[in-house]
Amino acid sequence: GVAAVPQLQAPLIDLGGGGLSCAERRRALGAQVHAACRDVGFFQVTGHGVSRQLRASVVTAAGDFFALDDGAKDAISIRHSRSWRGYQRVGENVTQEAPDWHEALDLYSESARACGSAHEGANQWPREVPLLRPALEGYAAEARRLGAGLMRLIAL
Repeated sequence: GVAAVPQLQAPLIDLGGGGLSCAERRRALGAQVHAACRDVGFFQVTGHGVSRQLRASVVTAAGDFFALDDGAKDAISIRHSRSWRGYQRVGENVTQEAPDWHEALDLYSESARACGSAHEGANQWPREVPLLRPALEGYAAEARRLGAGLMRLIAL
């Protein structure tokens, strides 16, 4: 017969309600994160401070980009970049010798300091979707802030 697979539920940890401002709250959150990582291996967070408006702007701007005609998307093709940044058509990205069946816009953090990485360089941004860059850069900044806070909790 077929064995039943136990269902795992990702623990939900609320970072709001005082957040990381007081030591007692940080210790309690750290204990929740520790238990989730130890017992399940992952967790979800709420009360993270990433605004609903910012998250919606990312979804809208990304949808606007992928709705563009092929010519507009190809204008920022990854083939035009020496730093592996830009648009990839369906099947253009290859993983383990097989084409991936998705289209993508590959972007990386831009740095003023060069260290010789093949991924250094400027991102290609579509002129037709001017809100894409501020939405994604704002979201990336919030994700870094949240990630740094989670790493501090994990370190407790």
